[in-house]
Amino acid sequence: LCCRSFKRFEKNWFCSMAASAHVSRIRSLYKRILVLHRFLPIHLRALGDQYVKEEFRRHKSAAPEEVKSFLSEWEVTASHTLHLCHRFSGTAGL
Repeated sequence: LCCRSFKRFEKNWFCSMAASAHVSRIRSLYKRILVLHRFLPIHLRALGDQYVKEEFRRHKSAAPEEVKSFLSEWEVTASHTLHLCHRFSGTAGL
C-alpha cells in the first residue's frame, strides 16, 4: 500500500511540475509581449495590449495541440514586435 501511494504521489508531482512549467512559459511570453508593447506608439500599444489579452484569454482552455501552435505563433509575434520596437526607437541594428 505504501509503495502504491508513493507511486501515485510521484506521478501527480511530475504532472504538476510539468503543468507548472507550461503555465510559467505561457505567463512569461504574455508578460514579454506586454513589456515590448510599452515601446510602441501609444495607439499601437493600446490596440496590441487589448488583442494579446483577448487572445490569451480565449486560448486558456485550448487543447494541447492548439496550445503548442498558439505558443509558437506568439513567439514569432514577439520577435516581430521586438523588431518593430527597434524601428520606432531608431535602434534597428540591435
